[in-house]
Amino acid sequence: MNPTVNVNVARPVEPHEVGNALDWEPRVGEASWWQTRQSRESLVERLLGLFTDPGAGLTRDKTRRRGLGKLLDWLEGQPGETWQDR
Repeated sequence: MNPTVNVNVARPVEPHEVGNALDWEPRVGEASWWQTRQSRESLVERLLGLFTDPGAGLTRDKTRRRGLGKLLDWLEGQPGETWQDR
């Protein structure tokens, strides 16, 4: 015996009709966030603070610093005014 399963099939979403007002207004997006406008030094301090594990040891901390430095060096070579643009 094969049981039959009822499944709701996805249907296309109808585009919003032109001329009708939305029930809600979308918020205006920011051009950039404060984190993306930080100096390199502030960014390094903030990111290492987020990812520092007190029990990880000195070797892991040095590896993270070196990796973050390489990433930021590469990003600084990319076009853009902020870290977000790059």
